[in-house]
Amino acid sequence: MFHHPRTRQRSGLPAQLGCSLLDDGSVSVDDLGLTDVQGVYAVGDMARRPAMPFPGAQVVIAAAEGAVAALFIDQELLFDDLATIGAAK
Repeated sequence: MFHHPRTRQRSGLPAQLGCSLLDDGSVSVDDLGLTDVQGVYAVGDMARRPAMPFPGAQVVIAAAEGAVAALFIDQELLFDDLATIGAAK
């Protein structure tokens, strides 16, 4: 679980969606896993923050990043729902 394999982006989907890619092909994300494309998140060994020298290709890191992104997505959807409900009143 703490093995450091060489990683590379194998999917063309991030580029098709318009996500910014770093020099190594990783998807560029912020601390919450958000890409520069509205509503698109990336975590795990396919993504990294620009300040990180390489993707954290570890199960525990991918799980933690996924949990953080999921919490942020949940909150974002909740606030969108609250705004919709407030606008309907």
